[in-house]
Amino acid sequence: FRDKIESLRKSFPAGAPRVNYKIKARKLELLWHVFKKKVKKDPVHFKRFQEANRFWLRDYACFKVIKEQRGQKSWEGWEGELRQRDAQAIRRFERDHQERLRFHEWLQWQLFSQLKAAKRYARAKKVFLMGDLPFLTSRDSADVWSHQSYFKLDLSSGAPPADYFANGQRWGTPPYHWRNMASQSYDYLIERLR
Repeated sequence: FRDKIESLRKSFPAGAPRVNYKIKARKLELLWHVFKKKVKKDPVHFKRFQEANRFWLRDYACFKVIKEQRGQKSWEGWEGELRQRDAQAIRRFERDHQERLRFHEWLQWQLFSQLKAAKRYARAKKVFLMGDLPFLTSRDSADVWSHQSYFKLDLSSGAPPADYFANGQRWGTPPYHWRNMASQSYDYLIERLR
């Protein structure tokens, strides 16, 4: 894939004053070719990753493929059955798009593996990495789509007026529906923290 990578470098040179976001589609296209050519059957480590992340991984992959099929339109604009997560409609969609779903799961595994390797390398060099876990969730996300009852979709998070924002702030993220989460023993938050 060296020729394709070199072509990407020429088409999207580093150091430009602005990011050319068209590179995302081209990189995904290249990764699709890698996946099709190199990933013949599921390696044991990939299967372990799928199993360890089953709470969110299939929903995430399904969300990504539906968005691809609908021109990246927000899930709130999808047709009723998929928007409302009708079980039969989801099963049909998964059956009809198995390979693309597997591709998005594979991408997540690749990211996980690469970040784990980077963390190991940093630790060996005595570099401490610290990250954060965003608490609020984007309205147009796999999390909100797959757990709609855990969010108050008729509301939006924000901040009250302050010295820097006299009118307050409206972030657009839906607040959590704590009562609904409590009824399921906070499974979503527990898995998210895991």
